[in-house]
Amino acid sequence: MANEEKSSGNDVFSCVAEVPPDAIFAIKNGYKACGAKDKVNLGIGAYRDGDGKPYILKVVRQAEEYLVSRYNYTGDDDDKKVTKEYQGIPGDKKFVQLSQRLMLEPETLRKGDKEASNSRLNDGTKDKKSCMAGVQSLSGTGALRVLFAFIKNTLAKTNPNLRVFMSDPTWGNHKKIIRDAGLAPNGEMKDINTYPYIDTKTKTKLDFDGMI
Repeated sequence: MANEEKSSGNDVFSCVAEVPPDAIFAIKNGYKACGAKDKVNLGIGAYRDGDGKPYILKVVRQAEEYLVSRYNYTGDDDDKKVTKEYQGIPGDKKFVQLSQRLMLEPETLRKGDKEASNSRLNDGTKDKKSCMAGVQSLSGTGALRVLFAFIKNTLAKTNPNLRVFMSDPTWGNHKKIIRDAGLAPNGEMKDINTYPYIDTKTKTKLDFDGMI
């Protein structure tokens, strides 16, 4: 319309407030800007070599090389084929299955594929015997976001008194994920329930008794 007012692109995002810099990445940037020769990066937990450069584990390189080598596979074994086809909503079923076995039944991986038929986790996405389910997600933080959204949209609807507990200490962004999912009491991060994780005396050992 001739009389319709036009707004600039800046107006659309004028309501977006700038958030404070992330503390962990602020340490990373400070380390990068520091001119000291004997500096050590203690911010982000990652493998480093003697020069402080990112160190790629040999097993990671081998896995990447194996994955690339399968692009040229033309046989009939679907497990050896690599495509860019969309996965189902739960993700790669085989990946989920092996991840569950790695965490809960590592002995079946050491014994080889023959043991897989005896695994309680042979379905991958749902174990009917133990009522366990698994889905693939993007990283650990992404997994938490999916999990808390699921809890908010299902369990919390039938249980208004449902409480989420997080370890103390934990990563700072975990509080924000719980809050943004609508699971923080009164919408306040400070009111989120916590449980002990690290022994306050040693600062290095797991406080198992306190956590349980």
